Order: sequence, then C-alpha cells, then structure tokens
Amino acid sequence: MITLYRVKGHSMEPAINSGEVFLVVKGEVKVNDVVVFENNGMSLVKRVKKISGNKYILKGDNEGHSKEYQIRKEQIVGKLAFRLWPLVK
Repeated sequence: MITLYRVKGHSMEPAINSGEVFLVVKGEVKVNDVVVFENNGMSLVKRVKKISGNKYILKGDNEGHSKEYQIRKEQIVGKLAFRLWPLVK
C-alpha cells in the first residue's frame, strides 16, 4: 500500500520541514527509519530509535519540539519512502 502524507509540525526539523509531502509505504521498519503512526486518533511522523519485539521507541529529530513515544507495531501506517514536495502542493 502506498499513500501520500503531508508533514505537519516541527518535530523532525531540520531533516524534514512542516508542509513537505512524502510517499509512505508499508514494509519492514528498521531503526532510523522515519515512520507515520497513529496515536490517539492523530497521524504523527517520528524516527525509530529502538525496536524491542513488538514495541517501537520513536522520537523526532528536533529536541525542542519532540517527545518520545512507545508504540506497538500495529500503530505504524508505513515509512517515509520518497519526498515529493515541492513537486506536489
């Protein structure tokens, strides 16, 4: 499955800026991958810091605008695969 995702917020700066658009794909997720996940009805984007069984520790790159999340594998929508912006607006 392939979907489009527009990043909202500053937690992944400077690597990824708010408003950028990515293709998100299902597949094996590894440490350092950037993923979209569902948490309390919201879609968020963070980097995988650690994997332990079915638990994933995620955090944004911007220390001033990010907190750590511990999620289950089932919450992951997919990983960012290809940056489309500024081709898509």
